Amino acid sequence: MRTIHPVIQVLYQRRDEGSLPKRRTDHHRVGLVVEGGGMRGLISGAMMSTLLDRGLEYCFDAIYTFSAGALNSVYFLTGLGWYAVSIYYDHLACQDFLAEIHS
Repeated sequence: MRTIHPVIQVLYQRRDEGSLPKRRTDHHRVGLVVEGGGMRGLISGAMMSTLLDRGLEYCFDAIYTFSAGALNSVYFLTGLGWYAVSIYYDHLACQDFLAEIHS
């Protein structure tokens, strides 16, 4: 038998019920912490895009961010998660950008 983490259960229940922040019927408070770290933001951006793909964007009560995680969170909250990920490999990993930061 497969066990599902209790937080995941809360998130999916909220999604399935159409629960919205500040209008919850459950007693839980679920926060999303998003790391930064420059190019490591690619990882949190992809993670948040996966949350969007699963319809979980309205299931969190708070989002705590830092650095690149703050930018990813803006894209997440506006529903543009995969666009944020594309910025990392389309614009930030190109020779022109890398040459500019090394000059």
